[in-house]
Amino acid sequence: MLPGSTTNGRRANPRKPTEILIVEDDEMIAGILQRRLEKLGYVVSCTSTSGEEALVKVRKFRPMLVLMDVVLEGRMDGIEAAHRIRQEFDIPVVYLTSHTDEDTLQRATLTSPFGYIVKPFESGELRAAIEIALYRHKADQQLRKMERWLATTLRSIGDGVITTDKNGRITMLNAVAETLTGWKQTDALGQPFDKVFKAIKEKTREPIESPALRSLREGMTVNLEEDTLLITKDGREIPIDDSAAPIRDDAEKVVGAVVVFRDGSQRRNANASIKTLNDELENRVRQRTQQLEAANRELEAFTYSVSHDLTGPIRAIDGFASALAEDYGAVLDEEGKQFLNLVRQNTGRMGQMVNDFLRLSRVENTELQLRKTDMAALVREVMADPAVDAGPGEYKIEFGALPGACCDASLIRQVWANLFSNALKYSKSRKVARIVISGEIKKGETVYCVKDNGVGFDMKQADKLFGVFQRLHSGKEFEGNGVGLAIVRRIVLRHGGRVWATSKVNKGSAFYFTLPVRQPKSA
Repeated sequence: MLPGSTTNGRRANPRKPTEILIVEDDEMIAGILQRRLEKLGYVVSCTSTSGEEALVKVRKFRPMLVLMDVVLEGRMDGIEAAHRIRQEFDIPVVYLTSHTDEDTLQRATLTSPFGYIVKPFESGELRAAIEIALYRHKADQQLRKMERWLATTLRSIGDGVITTDKNGRITMLNAVAETLTGWKQTDALGQPFDKVFKAIKEKTREPIESPALRSLREGMTVNLEEDTLLITKDGREIPIDDSAAPIRDDAEKVVGAVVVFRDGSQRRNANASIKTLNDELENRVRQRTQQLEAANRELEAFTYSVSHDLTGPIRAIDGFASALAEDYGAVLDEEGKQFLNLVRQNTGRMGQMVNDFLRLSRVENTELQLRKTDMAALVREVMADPAVDAGPGEYKIEFGALPGACCDASLIRQVWANLFSNALKYSKSRKVARIVISGEIKKGETVYCVKDNGVGFDMKQADKLFGVFQRLHSGKEFEGNGVGLAIVRRIVLRHGGRVWATSKVNKGSAFYFTLPVRQPKSA
């Protein structure tokens, strides 16, 4: 189909007509050629009979293609004219030729023509040669554009880049690679990779195997070790980080390698600074740990001293109050007896606070004895312990799954005892107190829960729940001093777990704690 022809009455992909310059010193041949081109749908913008004239008309008319007779009369033959047209205007040239000598054909080939048309020519051959030349020229332009884009990218990249052919000889260095190696691309092209890229191990000073050759041999990406030094052309040593990867063609055949590398000085300096900071931090941590251990020992001694000093007077007050009630109760009036009873109640409460304070201190200072523990059996022991005060009223306990755990059983026993007692205490106002105890494994930890149907609390005050001596209800309503949940929290945190609660006023509460899923230490 001719350019611009129609198919079934519709125009088929119209395009701008191809404008052609004919350079032929035989005017009869030029005329025949022009008529044939116009019949094929092409536009002959002008004709020329000499190389010099052809350059003038190319500059003026800028045709899309030139048909050039190889042999022209005058100082400039067709080959020289074609060469200048390609160099100055980037316009494709197709040679018109007949039988000629080998030297002339060789010269013509060196100008990279886009095709040959042998005289006398046929219309089909003429059209095929023109269309192929236009297509090749367009593809050539796209390729050069891609090459320019790639070259600009490689120049702009902040890493050094070296490419090689399949034999390990250098085909390209970007500007960063030139700076790091000390080699200019013009000097490095064609050189073996390991002549330009010399690297050694910093500690042993031994040469390393060429990463490009390794990548070519193994057909995969390879990386240098961290202690690699690059030896520049002038003998300087630069720490580098790099990787090498094979270059493959469309058939997945390895045709070369690319090595990307960078100056590792900043990374090493940063690592050295980080190490210095870490060493200083570790030293400070050791010092603070020693100070904290000393402070804990002093606090422990103080705690026992205070407990001893407080327990004696408290017991003495309670003893004298008891003797006073026994020996002189008959002579006291009702108000006196009430005062005496209040004294005994408050000394009992103070004694309990001292004991709870000691329990809290022991939790912090007791070494964990982690063992595999049957949690269901441990909870039932707690339920059956007479020391766990259930108080008056009816209650019902429901058990769900209770996965075992690796923990300090004596400390976790206190957790269950405190949570169970807490649930009973705040549910005693119900006709039947209902307690649900369960557990499940989630995302590397075991979550345990004690749920009740008691009075609950306002979640706005939940942050006070596990604090020492913090209470959300008055002492007149519920006995206790607020240490039990603080003990629960500290025991769970020492095991690496978490503790929290959810509740609604008069809708009950749910207390949760977690223990990590871990293996017990072998005996």
